[in-house]
Amino acid sequence: MFWKHLNEQKRLAKISLWSYLFVGGFLIFFNILILTILDPSISSISSFPLLRAVRLIEIADFLERVDPLVILLIYVGLFVKMTAFYLGAALGLSSLWKNSRHGVVTLLTGGFIYLLTFTSPSYIFHIWIGFEYNLRFHFPVFQIWIPLLLAATIAAKGIFSKKGVSSR
Repeated sequence: MFWKHLNEQKRLAKISLWSYLFVGGFLIFFNILILTILDPSISSISSFPLLRAVRLIEIADFLERVDPLVILLIYVGLFVKMTAFYLGAALGLSSLWKNSRHGVVTLLTGGFIYLLTFTSPSYIFHIWIGFEYNLRFHFPVFQIWIPLLLAATIAAKGIFSKKGVSSR
C-alpha cells in the first residue's frame, strides 16, 4: 500500500531488503538476549518474556523497575503499527472505491475496526483464536499460497514475454 507513494522508486528494493534484514536481525538479537537472561524453560512459559527479563534489571541500586518504561515503549510501538495498518486499510479501500471520498472511507474503516475490538472477550481468547484459526486458515493462504501463485504468475509472464520477443 505504501510503496507506490515512495518518491524514489529506484531505491525501493534496496530499502525494503535492508529494512527486512534489520528487523530480522533485531528480532533475532532480542530473542537471543531474552533466552540468555532467562532460561528457555522460563521464557517458554511466560506470556511476555521481555517484561520478565526487564524486571531483573538493576543498575547501581539506582535504576530499577524500568518495566513501566518498556510497557510505554511497547504501547507506542503498537500505536504506530496499528496506525499504519489503519492507514493501509483506508488507502486500500479508497483505491477500490474510486469515486469515494477519503474522509468517508476513513470513518467507515475506523468504525469497523472499533466494532471489531469488542469481538474478543479476553486476551486469552484472542490468542486462542490466533493459534486455532489464524495458523490453520489465514497463514497458509496469505503467507504461502498467494505468494506462490503470484511468483508463478510473474515467472509465467516472464517466460511468455521472452518467447514473444524472441519469435518476432
